[in-house]
Amino acid sequence: MDGNGLQFGYIESGIAGITVTLLGDFNGDDDYVVLAVTSTDADGKYLFDDLPDGDYRVVVDTEDPDIPVG
Repeated sequence: MDGNGLQFGYIESGIAGITVTLLGDFNGDDDYVVLAVTSTDADGKYLFDDLPDGDYRVVVDTEDPDIPVG
């Protein structure tokens, strides 16, 4: 809500139903591949578990219709 990119407790709650994609780079060449896709739960939380060591990126689908305007 305040534009700082961080979620602040109960004031800035999570958003349910947002598509989140996990990308992994295991070669160290910045060639990320899709490893998993999930959606946020009712509290806006998500989990990718049992991951081996490596470099990862999490991408939020900004075109998801569940993201509120603004």
